[in-house]
Amino acid sequence: MTERGGRLRRWWFPAAIAVAVVVRLALLPFWTVDQRDYLIPWMQHAEASGWGYLKRTVTDYPPFYDHVLAFLSLFPGTAMVRIKLFSILFDILLAGLLSSMVPAGKRRLAFALFLLMPTVILNSSAWGQCDAIYATVVMLSLWCVRQRRPVAAMVAFGFAVSIKLQAAIFGPVLLLMTLERRQPIWTHALAPIPYVLIALPMLLAGRDPHQTFFVYAGQFGKNAQLAAVSPNPWIVLNKLLDYHTGVLIGLPVAVAIILAAVWWLWRQRVAESDGGLLLAAAFLVALVPFVTPKMHERFFYLVDPLLILLACRDWRYIRVLALAEAASLISYIPFMLVSTDPEGPIVQSYIYLQQRYGGGYGVLAVPGAILMGSALYLLFRRLRDGAGDVPAPGVTPAMALR
Repeated sequence: MTERGGRLRRWWFPAAIAVAVVVRLALLPFWTVDQRDYLIPWMQHAEASGWGYLKRTVTDYPPFYDHVLAFLSLFPGTAMVRIKLFSILFDILLAGLLSSMVPAGKRRLAFALFLLMPTVILNSSAWGQCDAIYATVVMLSLWCVRQRRPVAAMVAFGFAVSIKLQAAIFGPVLLLMTLERRQPIWTHALAPIPYVLIALPMLLAGRDPHQTFFVYAGQFGKNAQLAAVSPNPWIVLNKLLDYHTGVLIGLPVAVAIILAAVWWLWRQRVAESDGGLLLAAAFLVALVPFVTPKMHERFFYLVDPLLILLACRDWRYIRVLALAEAASLISYIPFMLVSTDPEGPIVQSYIYLQQRYGGGYGVLAVPGAILMGSALYLLFRRLRDGAGDVPAPGVTPAMALR
């Protein structure tokens, strides 16, 4: 090895971590409409309520996030910085969990790669969203599945769903494990327990049970769109079908497609190997938000960590990771620009599209849908060819990008 190559091997990881930290700190002052209208008022409510938050709902999120905001209200600093730093903490925890799930020689790579993903950075440091929190618990559930700990896997999954409903996207993976007889069917009864335990202090304080347990039902009816800048086909169907017809047709069709995919994966016996399990999981968590209506731009968050696990086993998956990341990033950018540059050319194009065609900036997610569909096809092709557990040790990063 040359001296230059030796220096690169010594310094690439500290340099990557430094970049990840500096970019996150630089984005802390960034604000969005969501922060102005929701997150900051919620934090102010939590600060003013004290222990009263147990009785009076602080957010339109499930009880877990009320606990989080009450906890964060104990610390100094601006509301937005506290919220963002808490999410960044889970960026780090999730990166560490991913690094523990890859071969020993790839652990630093998995850690750095996740922290440098643009959508991961924007999600926590710019947007102040909590997707890293539920994703960390979902990946813990996957770790338990790989360790053949079905009870812990289901409890972790239930905990993740009690943080954010998007965690349910991982549900078909556990259904596949049930068909594989690695997840006993009775363990599914454990899934609601974490939500009930988290909500118990609120119920004891006198909060309305309906308000406590039907948060997700209320969220479902809020956004009357078949797709909200989501990189899936519904971004186009949104303009061809009215909302109620789309939901009435789309949800049953999506469920049928997902169940058919789970059945096909089970018949293929893909998940019997560790690599096959990761490949099947990546395919399913990408498929669910791709075929389901009413998805948002952040609902593909789980795809990235799973593709990183695959890429650290086989560099050929780097192409799939690049496609999926580009698809999500395209969907993120318009929303960010609406918040920071309302007079900019992209936002003005949105206004033009809205006035001329009624399409809005959601039209900009169409290229994202094509990219995400391409990523899904590549995963399907690998599954069809039975390549789930091929480590491909001779494939280099340069070869993977060809």
